Amino acid sequence: MNSRLRQLLIGAVAVALVMSGMALSRTWSQQPAEMLKTTGLFLVDKDGNNRGWFGLTGEGTCTLALLRADGDPRLSLNVTSDGIPSVSLFGAAPTSRATLRLDDQGNVGLTLASPDGKDRLKLGVAGDTPGLGLLDESGSVLGSFGIQDGACLLGFTTAEGDVRLAVGTDAEGLPSVSLYGEADSLRAELAVGADGNTRLSMHNREGEGGLVLGLIPNLGPALSFHDKDGKTRLSAVLNEQAGPGMSMQDQDGSETWSAP
Repeated sequence: MNSRLRQLLIGAVAVALVMSGMALSRTWSQQPAEMLKTTGLFLVDKDGNNRGWFGLTGEGTCTLALLRADGDPRLSLNVTSDGIPSVSLFGAAPTSRATLRLDDQGNVGLTLASPDGKDRLKLGVAGDTPGLGLLDESGSVLGSFGIQDGACLLGFTTAEGDVRLAVGTDAEGLPSVSLYGEADSLRAELAVGADGNTRLSMHNREGEGGLVLGLIPNLGPALSFHDKDGKTRLSAVLNEQAGPGMSMQDQDGSETWSAP
């Protein structure tokens, strides 16, 4: 079966399932008033243990819970009064170990927790943006991986949320590695530019000035020093055709000295 026919078949099955669900929904909604109506229902095994519960919580959430023989939950399906669905899996504690949730903004997320119930990993799609977050025991995100507007980024942060290291590619596929200091100030970056220029830049504590070491296509290696306003004050180039050269500029960008 070719891929196009297979897609059409899958689509037809999906439509059929949706339509059958709609028909079932109409059937239930049209049942006579003599039907059993309740806010809760327990399922009991042969020993009298509650093994399942279906009903409404005090907050109006509709829940189907499957329990162990001792009454501890292992799985629950929920829909809040606002229509937000979720599925949760429970450990032996019992604590929620995994939760899949779709919020009212259409964002879907999966949260995985440690045995003590602390969130340690979050995977989700917010709008058109997929992402992954790694959390410490306090719930702070220390590592993240995501795609946004065509750019792919792997980031490492402190418990306070300050970025320390970022590795990624932009929308054009150009790679970079960035190191950050306090207050998210860029201290060093290794990157490849659109013109093929490979550069290493280093900056002061405020992320200003510093130096840039690069390899410029059709020119050669170059080194430049910049003031806090980003203006070039001293540069040296090893021109592959003309040989080495140096120049100095004032704060207005005018050349004050050059060699040869």
